[in-house]
Amino acid sequence: MSDETFCRDKPPTRHRLGGIADLYIRKRLKRDSHPGFEAMRENEETRNELLRPPGLGDTSLSPIKKANVEDANNELESDDEDDAVQELYIDIEQQRKRFSEAMEAYERTTTGSTFKTDVTTKPVHTWEEVLEEVNKASDRYNDVSGFWGKIRKGLRRFGKNNKAFEAWASLLPSQSHYFSVLCGGMKLIFGAAARLHDLRSDISDALAEIPTLIASTHKALGIFRTSNDLRRCSAALYSATIAALHLIVVWYKEKALKKLRRSIFKQDAYERQLSDCLKNIREESKRFEQAAQLCSYEAIMNTKQLIIDQGDESRKHQEIILGYFDQSRNEFFDFRSNFMLAAGSVNREVRSIGNEVSQLRRVLAGFLSSNSRMDFRSQDVRGPMLPLRRSVSESDLLQDYLLAKTELLLGFDYKSSAVRHDIETSLQKIWTLPTPDQDRGVAVMQSPKLHQWITNTNSSALLVNFNGSKKTASTSFISAKLTHSILSDAMDPHYPRNIFPLFYLCAQNMRQDDPNFGVSRMMRNLISQLLVAYPDFTMSFLKHIQRANQENINSLCQTFHMMIAQLPPHVTVFCILDCVTVYEQKSSLRGEGEFVVKELMEIVNWTRDHGCNFKVFLTSAWNSHVFYKYVPDEKKCVIWLPAKVPPKGGFTSMKWNSSVALDVAKLRVS
Repeated sequence: MSDETFCRDKPPTRHRLGGIADLYIRKRLKRDSHPGFEAMRENEETRNELLRPPGLGDTSLSPIKKANVEDANNELESDDEDDAVQELYIDIEQQRKRFSEAMEAYERTTTGSTFKTDVTTKPVHTWEEVLEEVNKASDRYNDVSGFWGKIRKGLRRFGKNNKAFEAWASLLPSQSHYFSVLCGGMKLIFGAAARLHDLRSDISDALAEIPTLIASTHKALGIFRTSNDLRRCSAALYSATIAALHLIVVWYKEKALKKLRRSIFKQDAYERQLSDCLKNIREESKRFEQAAQLCSYEAIMNTKQLIIDQGDESRKHQEIILGYFDQSRNEFFDFRSNFMLAAGSVNREVRSIGNEVSQLRRVLAGFLSSNSRMDFRSQDVRGPMLPLRRSVSESDLLQDYLLAKTELLLGFDYKSSAVRHDIETSLQKIWTLPTPDQDRGVAVMQSPKLHQWITNTNSSALLVNFNGSKKTASTSFISAKLTHSILSDAMDPHYPRNIFPLFYLCAQNMRQDDPNFGVSRMMRNLISQLLVAYPDFTMSFLKHIQRANQENINSLCQTFHMMIAQLPPHVTVFCILDCVTVYEQKSSLRGEGEFVVKELMEIVNWTRDHGCNFKVFLTSAWNSHVFYKYVPDEKKCVIWLPAKVPPKGGFTSMKWNSSVALDVAKLRVS
């Protein structure tokens, strides 16, 4: 019979020339072409060029025509593959129709009997319905010995692989239509097996093996849906599966006829045909797996090439970004260098102008002193005779100014003689120190950092760690000697006084009963020294100082900062604090000590761009553990003496004059 041999049918031979002509008419021929002779000739020439073999007459074609020919050939090759797949789907459609006809034939054969399944009455079938039919069949087979275990095993395989079956069928065109046919065939087979009480071992094996073969395909479907080879293999696998199910349906139709005494079925031929169909399914499943593997190789190579291209692109972008970064950095460095040069030039000009103003004042004073109107006692020029009331008012203003300054100094409990006494006492102690302690002071005198700090024309700070014993004699001598040298040059009558040293011995005022005990007392002393040194503070500023809280360390630091801010650019202030780290050792003073050191460093940073030059000199008899952290640049602004200093023969005045004194003398001409 014809249904028994359909699984061996081959797809019809495809005519390539007819396919090319049909493809050209559908895709290449312009629909708006006029049917005239010229247009027909042009179309004929174009068709001949497209179909001419590559080795005949290619040299006469222009580059544009050659490009068009190559594009057309590529399109034809791609379309050939699409047509091959479409023709295979046409074969599948024919087999699907034959399968549907076989199911309808079974239903017609079993009409009026208990073997009828009514599957063909529904237009659409789902996998859930297949599983439901499986459960019904298993219930009917429950009392039949020998079949329950085998069908249960096959059904379990179907249940485990139903997702794979759905995924594989999704690759086919018109997914729901083809898959519905498969589900309908499954329902009919299980319904017929249950009603006929017949499940052959070869049919059971086939139903168990089909899902296993299909399961190996679903992993590649979601990844390689665009592959024509994979689609072609999937279609062939579907066709082979339909053929096997078709043969099983035919078996149950013949079985029903036999039950109804209408036919005699040849069992040997059926077994051979079913075996051939299963073999065909295995071969198509293997081809599908090979096609998927080739797709994976191609995807791996494409991914590898994409990664290489992305790496090259990333390296190019990185080089571009690094080039922009280097260019920006170089431009910034150039701008900063130019800015520093310009700032240095401006500072030098400002200092030069300040010195010229001071020189003009001296010249003007000498010129006016030769006038008969100059008072030889007060060195003031006698002005014109003014009303008595105005003269008295000016005198009162001067007296008020002096009185306000005196009251401030008394309120701060400041005595200028005490500062001079501290300097003289510290200078005398050097001769009582042992030679190793003197050598430690000489090492500081000869330090390049100290020389650079003195001669630097900008505001700066320096912390000297003597790293010695708890004795402070050597540190106080260096601080006092430096202050004395600056005062000696500043008091030179031949030069204007524009250098003001402020000096304070922190370790000498650490007794609780000392009136100068504490960090706030140190700040009040520095403010008092600056009030005495610089005579041009305004009356309103003196009143502001009077209103400030003279016990609060924050208020005192703000007052000191404001005083420094009012000094002109040509003025230099040396703030020398000896053994300031004693405030580190006392917990009650450590917080205020840190605050003052930070504020002094803030003033140093601020005066680098505004106002006068402010130089801070801090010493420590040992190594600082806290205050050194607030110095702007530890490498340039901190001196750390070793525990053992090389012998230097002790201190001599000649060593001082040949080192520090020379640097201080340069301040007068800077």
